Amino acid sequence: MSSNLKYQAHGGPGFRNLRELLAEIGRGADVQTVVRAAACNFVLGNADAHGKNFAILFAERGRRLAPLYDIVCTAVYDLDQAMAMAIGDAFDPTAVTRLDWIDMSHDCDLRIEPFLRLVLETAHRVRECAASVAALSRAEGWYAPIIDEIVEVVQRRSAMVSSEIG
Repeated sequence: MSSNLKYQAHGGPGFRNLRELLAEIGRGADVQTVVRAAACNFVLGNADAHGKNFAILFAERGRRLAPLYDIVCTAVYDLDQAMAMAIGDAFDPTAVTRLDWIDMSHDCDLRIEPFLRLVLETAHRVRECAASVAALSRAEGWYAPIIDEIVEVVQRRSAMVSSEIG
């Protein structure tokens, strides 16, 4: 199987596929966690949040969605910024609209208004956390200028979410 199949545009999974898989293993409630992850990756500018970054853990108590991993702000680098998984029909993060978020709510089989609230709350929380990490980096002496660039991406993307669905 081609490693490109992890990208939705190349035949990899999208959010509807994740929802179907979670329903199949009896973890339909984890869809809200997937929505939080999608909103977090969007606001953080992580265009490389692809299907292989969502995993299922097999444990004694059953299967469950694994914690997030491999999160990076690709938006601060000279890389292709097309998102690995579309929000609605949008792969271009600058083109994501309220309608795309609504389309994603259908993909996730979630009611529109609670879905939009979850996305908005997640965007606000990511913005708050990014500002806290930037302040902590300065206070503890591990600050690097790229942190400010990431915070700018987060502020811009969070404002986009607020503008479109707030």
